[in-house]
Amino acid sequence: MVVWGLYLYSTLGLTLTAIAKNLAYLTLPLKGILIGIILGDCCLSKYKGRKDARFYFFQALSQSGFALHVWSLFSHFCQSVPCLHKSSSLGYKCKLGNRARKGQTLFSLTFATRAYPVFTSLYNLFYVNGRKTIPSSIGELLTPLGLAMSVICERLQSQRRFLSFYKFLQPRRG
Repeated sequence: MVVWGLYLYSTLGLTLTAIAKNLAYLTLPLKGILIGIILGDCCLSKYKGRKDARFYFFQALSQSGFALHVWSLFSHFCQSVPCLHKSSSLGYKCKLGNRARKGQTLFSLTFATRAYPVFTSLYNLFYVNGRKTIPSSIGELLTPLGLAMSVICERLQSQRRFLSFYKFLQPRRG
């Protein structure tokens, strides 16, 4: 038995082989957290021509403590530390979920993991034709820890006291 995190070393700046990436896996708590965050602020993306997906997370700079906590959980899968992202609003709802005034500059902390097969399996589950969906098996996938992370993401994104999954398509059957 290995204590969680005991032998996980930093892979920042390292180049990993395909074999090392195929051996990587998410522990059950980490998978639960990731599923909760997928329902919140993160996205999984796949580049054209690539077979594996990566995990991309962004959070408003005012919530940098939470962003750094999430990065610390997934840092083993990352090649670099979180970076500051600057975007200017064009008067429409931006990725951060805030309605900004025209011309206002918004700052966020972002990080992305390397592309791994473990993220690809979740990508195939949550994305249909490039659009995020809630799979019909969400009841079996969502753990109490994942639900808590989803609530935290949604609560930090807006000041509402209820969950809103407006950005998803209808659940898939089967």
